[in-house]
Amino acid sequence: NCPYCDSKNGIIRKIGNFNFIHDTTFSSQFKNKKNFEENYINTENSITSNISILNPLKIFRILQKIKIEDLEILDMNQINTRPENLMLTYIPVPPLAIRPSILIGEKTSNEDDLTIKLAEIQQLNLQIKKNIFNGVEIENLMESWNMLQIESARYLNSEIFPKENDLKTSKGLYQRLKGKNGRFRGNLSGKRVDFSARTVISPDPSLPLNMVGIPFQIASKLTFPEKINKINFERLRRNVNRGSSMHPGANFIVDLFGKKITIQGKNNLFKQPELREGFRIERHLKNNDIVLFNRQPSLHRVSIMAHRVKIVRGKTFKFNSCNCKPYNADFDGDEMNIHVPQTQKARAEAITLMNQTLNIITPRNGELQVAPTQDLLSSSFMITSKDQFFSIDSFSKFFNLSDQPEMKKILPIPAIIKPLELWTGKQIFSSIIFNKHKNSFSQNFTDTIQTIEKIYSLNEKQCSPFVCPYEGWILFQKGQLLAGRIGKNTIGSGDKSSIYSMLATSHSFKFTIECMLKNSLIGSKWISEFGFSIGIDDVSSKSSFFCEKKRLISHGYNLCQSIHSVFQKQKNEHKIQKILSFIRDDLGKYCMKIKSLKNNSSLVMVASGSKGSIVNLAQMISCLGQQSVNGARISCGIFGRTLPSLKFNNSKIIPIYNGFIENSLNQGLTNGDFFFHAIAGREGLIDTAVKTAETGYLQRRLMKSLEDIVSFYDSSVRTSDGRLIQFKFGDDNLDPIRSSWLCEGTNIITNISKKPILFGHNSINLFEVDSFSRASFFYDVESFPYFSALINLFYSCYLTNHFKYSICFLETELIFRKVSRISILCLNDAGSSVGAGAGQSLGEPGTQMTLQTFHSAGVSSMNITLGVPRINEVMNASKIINSPMVKINFITLGNKQQILKIKNNLEKTFLGEICRSIEIVIKSNQLKCK
Repeated sequence: NCPYCDSKNGIIRKIGNFNFIHDTTFSSQFKNKKNFEENYINTENSITSNISILNPLKIFRILQKIKIEDLEILDMNQINTRPENLMLTYIPVPPLAIRPSILIGEKTSNEDDLTIKLAEIQQLNLQIKKNIFNGVEIENLMESWNMLQIESARYLNSEIFPKENDLKTSKGLYQRLKGKNGRFRGNLSGKRVDFSARTVISPDPSLPLNMVGIPFQIASKLTFPEKINKINFERLRRNVNRGSSMHPGANFIVDLFGKKITIQGKNNLFKQPELREGFRIERHLKNNDIVLFNRQPSLHRVSIMAHRVKIVRGKTFKFNSCNCKPYNADFDGDEMNIHVPQTQKARAEAITLMNQTLNIITPRNGELQVAPTQDLLSSSFMITSKDQFFSIDSFSKFFNLSDQPEMKKILPIPAIIKPLELWTGKQIFSSIIFNKHKNSFSQNFTDTIQTIEKIYSLNEKQCSPFVCPYEGWILFQKGQLLAGRIGKNTIGSGDKSSIYSMLATSHSFKFTIECMLKNSLIGSKWISEFGFSIGIDDVSSKSSFFCEKKRLISHGYNLCQSIHSVFQKQKNEHKIQKILSFIRDDLGKYCMKIKSLKNNSSLVMVASGSKGSIVNLAQMISCLGQQSVNGARISCGIFGRTLPSLKFNNSKIIPIYNGFIENSLNQGLTNGDFFFHAIAGREGLIDTAVKTAETGYLQRRLMKSLEDIVSFYDSSVRTSDGRLIQFKFGDDNLDPIRSSWLCEGTNIITNISKKPILFGHNSINLFEVDSFSRASFFYDVESFPYFSALINLFYSCYLTNHFKYSICFLETELIFRKVSRISILCLNDAGSSVGAGAGQSLGEPGTQMTLQTFHSAGVSSMNITLGVPRINEVMNASKIINSPMVKINFITLGNKQQILKIKNNLEKTFLGEICRSIEIVIKSNQLKCK
């Protein structure tokens, strides 16, 4: 009961036309709203004292009676609002700019939906007022009142009561705000902007990585407002005198009162006002201006970065191809955008936070993402071959490209002195690309180019790493490339053990991109002179190859036939798939043996990692292989055949009937081959289309839920309202970009100068005596990441004489201080948006995933959901998942026969799986199955 008037408080139910009923006798006999309305609302009971209809006015008066002291129960504050304010007593009328009239012809106009709806509401309001004045019956008055309620609701949301006869759906206020094209997402969060340009992109290997080439036409249209002062007065006056048609010129003058004057051309000097300090000149873009460079879709942070401007000829944006991966760009017709910051503060913020030089490592996992790609990898691979030599003229030409005046005087010693001085391609990389004056690049490591080792996998264990006949191993020693042909694993992106990744860690980002620029200049210069093209000869084969191909295919067919069994159909299907895939792989390896790296461009591309794989080569040269749909072979139709032209043959396994293509692309495909290949290709196209929408929506949901999560000064991760997510970001509070600095503690120790022990055994005593003065330092240092691992490494190395020279204990504190200093530098910055970074780090690689449900190699009896569908199941917390798995441990049974018996009891077995043939025989009007 009410504590103030002692009235009985019943149950309130919502009925049609936004009416409410208050029932103090509502019981469990009416279990749903429909029964209740049939039995009470439409009968005489509705006018009894126990049931009352709450109209808007009555509800408004009830809310007005709520006392101030009770507002706290509703989580309301009297200063800010009252409950009755939730109801509309006046409808706000938007200005004409929101609901403009559209003129049709000279006399007629078409009014906006909101204007029409407001007019209907006003007309109903006046009608109710007139009915009250004339004393109309209560039923008619209530009908008008209900109509006013419905029209008011339609004004806010037109989808609530849609009119059946309306040809055109009107838009209410709600429809104008919601959705992708609504006011928030379409006009406020994302909008069309000024001071931007868009055109096709093209590569320019001579451009520094932090620069973007802007065409003259775009640079003449885009402007930057620069205020006149004593220093820049003459320069800006010359810009104004050149006018808007010459570059670098100016387009507008803004005087002290904000008046904008257009500069027409060079010959209109008499129309221009006298320039004064404080005027703003909107000048053309010039070299070294700062712009934002962006490619859509912007899937992660580095899809938009700040570059310096370089005015170039042509009509396309130009940039170094090393920058392709962060933008996910290629040059097959892609378009990109630039945005010009319009204030000095915006320019400073852009070049500080979004500078391309500072964003060469991805915040997702700390991997290098700016690195040479495609033709730069191919040229580097060929330059560093052991049969490439350069004369003094060629070597000097490359030296001139390096743009290091002090290096041009010091040529390295030639590899061959007599009869002619010759330098190797490896010396180009050692002397020019990885050279830093006074502090040369010194990293001792060996690296295997995995793409080459895959091609020559038969010889992987038969040769020493450093005398590999295929130069598959890389050896750098004291900054000199001694062995190996440089490929993707050595200078490419995505590998923390690559040279450029080590340079970024041990030296600086600026020096790393300088090395990449020299690599780009030398590679593009060499490949333009040497030449690199692919033709039919690269994928053609000799007659001896076809004999080997026939042998391998027939051997594979025999293996497939030998495992044919009807009782384990799924398991056998997996084995057949495996055998057929091995046929293509074996043929690919045989192709590598008969082809030479010296004169085969396609093989060079695969070996260097610039493009393609062994599978692509095998499909072009030997055979297209097994075509799969949904991770399985192409299945038979309802008549037991994949194609109507094929014969019935249930006794043998014939792979070509289920999508195995023996012909290569070079040989040409038959009608059946073409059809099977088209099926597999169609599936890939559909996957790509569906994947884009699914992953885009997944990333949007992730970003919307994580965007307010930031790291605080106490290393904790919290939401905007202070809720604690983590005590430390990632449990160690390390920045992913800088965490690679601490990856190997041995680098820190080896970089400390090593010298023999001078004190002998007394050094231990000295350490013990002086340890008390350093104890406080060690206690502080123990809290840093990797400290305990490093100190254990140091002691184990010292005790086992791991180093060539023992490290004196006096140097331990130098090492530990260096560890502490680097640990502090690697900590995550307070205020960084770690939630947005996490959302992008999951959404961006999601676009690279496949949507197919592939057959798992480990579990032969089921298809396992992988990739984007599995991520969606996890993110949506789906109760019913596509491929649930239950692991049962049968080891305790011990007997294999018992395990198989349980397995057969669990699996569903069909009659067709255990019958060799089924015949229907009709005799003497009797039906028998035999």
